[in-house]
Amino acid sequence: MSPPLRLLLLLLLLGSAAVGASEALSLKIAEVQGEGWQLRGVTLTFDLSQPPQRPLTLQIEQLQWGDDPQHNPLATLAGVQLQCGDGTWRSDRLHCRDARLTLPQRSAAPLHAELLWDGLQQRGHLQLSGAPLGNGALELTLHLPAAAGGVELTLHGRNFSLNPLPPLLPADLAVAITQWVEQGSVAFRLALQQGSDGQQQLEGELEVQTLHLNHQDTLFGEALSLQLDGHLSGSAQAPLHGQASLTLNSGALLTPYGYLDGSETSLRLQSALRLDRAPFAITLDPAQLQLGNLAPLTLSAHYRPEEEPALRSLTLNITGLELAALYQNHLQPIYAGGLAGNLEVSGTLDLTLSQQGEERHYQLQLQQGELREPSGLFALTGLTLALTQPPHGPGNARLEWQQAHLLERIALGALEAHFQLSPAGLTLTQEITLPLFDGALVINHLIHQQAAIRFGGFLQPITLAAITRALDWPPLNGTLSGMIPLVHYRDGTITIEGVILAQLFDGDLLIEQLRIHDLFGPLPTLHGDIRIHNLNLETLTSAFAFGRITGRLDGHIQQLYLEGWEPISFDAALHTPPDYRGSRRISQRAVDNIANLGGSGISGALSRTILRVFDEFNYTRLGIRCRLQNGICEMGGIAPAEGGYYLVQGGGIPRIDIVGYNHRTDWNTLLERLQQIGSGGPPVIE
Repeated sequence: MSPPLRLLLLLLLLGSAAVGASEALSLKIAEVQGEGWQLRGVTLTFDLSQPPQRPLTLQIEQLQWGDDPQHNPLATLAGVQLQCGDGTWRSDRLHCRDARLTLPQRSAAPLHAELLWDGLQQRGHLQLSGAPLGNGALELTLHLPAAAGGVELTLHGRNFSLNPLPPLLPADLAVAITQWVEQGSVAFRLALQQGSDGQQQLEGELEVQTLHLNHQDTLFGEALSLQLDGHLSGSAQAPLHGQASLTLNSGALLTPYGYLDGSETSLRLQSALRLDRAPFAITLDPAQLQLGNLAPLTLSAHYRPEEEPALRSLTLNITGLELAALYQNHLQPIYAGGLAGNLEVSGTLDLTLSQQGEERHYQLQLQQGELREPSGLFALTGLTLALTQPPHGPGNARLEWQQAHLLERIALGALEAHFQLSPAGLTLTQEITLPLFDGALVINHLIHQQAAIRFGGFLQPITLAAITRALDWPPLNGTLSGMIPLVHYRDGTITIEGVILAQLFDGDLLIEQLRIHDLFGPLPTLHGDIRIHNLNLETLTSAFAFGRITGRLDGHIQQLYLEGWEPISFDAALHTPPDYRGSRRISQRAVDNIANLGGSGISGALSRTILRVFDEFNYTRLGIRCRLQNGICEMGGIAPAEGGYYLVQGGGIPRIDIVGYNHRTDWNTLLERLQQIGSGGPPVIE
């Protein structure tokens, strides 16, 4: 029996023994204390004016329990009063049949109680029936068996609301719970037995009903039903050992890490349990977590809340986890509406994790993996992933796939990549060569840190014929190669830190300030600037059936903005390099096509003049400009002309000038003309 309780019973017994010698008795004690407890202002009063009941009143100004009253809601009780108005007592026996216990800080109304103490047999009990506490009810039964030192305590709680909480929990814990819980109710049963030999047994059940959670728009729980059962046993001075189980019976829970539907998928945690007293610690070993029909997760953990880190050790192990079921039932719902919410996933996962203090070791193996976007955006097959992190030093990772596709038509070939793992992230340790069309993408630098990826490399030469054939475009000649500077990816945005150099049509394309957002989303956007230098016009025009033009081409596409890969705005200009000294010839077909783009009215007219005898003409310079905004292209050329602008300025004999007169052209109309030119069809005359 606890020391304060034994003292109170002793006071009652002493008082009842002294009543025979006096008509009234009042005992007062200023302060009594022991290890971990303290009583102040104790007064015991016997009223002998109402025989045979002879009422008694016990008052305690303050009861302090435990060493940390700030965090223990029951540590301090003030104004405690016990009144026994209907009972019998004598020197060896006290029985209060209908007592009133007042706890001003815990309940507004007195609690009904029954108190019995038999001094000859050294036994007794205290029972509180239906005690209101908050908006619930509490029943307490305390038995003191005849065996010295024995105690049996049973607590029943019914219909306790979780918002607002009953006045039992520490203030900081109560505030934390109410920040998470919108509503819910709790019922519990707790039974404690302690024998005279110090052996203890503890059994408990906790049931939570209609639990609704909402925390900072990151965690949602609806109509959750949880049940916790457990039992512990051991000596008063040693750790307690036992078993515990936690079951989700119904409801739905949505977190940033996964989704649980208790009505369709059961969740159950069963564990051996150890409870240490000083310092306080909880140990689960072994434990098993069963989630629906998935492979079970076995774990062990040691938790000390008063230390840092509080999780002293942790071991997890799972074998043969089916990714398809995990994704469909528990991951897909949290990514609904995004790219990750509409995937086809398969494969098996093995995971082992061990943590001791701040040291962590884990191994992960993914076998026979497949990741596919149903619309054909991308697909990975034959996917293998292996991660190993030893307790000390860097870890390593290996990623492989047998086949990969982008946009259904772009084959990426097989891949094997090796990385070094560290607390900061992962770093590529060997250069990656990824087959692409009839060339390759080489990545020689890749770092992943804090949810960001940086990489760089270069393109080994890829023929345009292979690209156009794979994409079912009109055939082109030439090759594509170039350098890829540092590419940065974070939060769905790709940023190029430098200049991408691509070699195309014997010239150079320099891409700067490139930024792509939501690459695999429903509406990706692109921003960037492009500089064009020394493109071979003969190679370019022959590739698109434009008509033959010799010479070179410089230019730019500034402030380029695409939505869903469709141009929204840009400022583009193409022109003959001023320092070019080579051949400058243009065919009749090219003249017609350029004239049609600028709306000069000359298109097709050459065939009706003496100039029809000439297949080609000389030119001094050519160029075109388009500033796109709000679906309208503001057109221009290389120099102003009367009523328009020069698209081509002739030179030598035969000579021809092409003047454009359309200053504003609908962008879609211009695209239709370009597409017709690219298909090799006859020019449109307007």
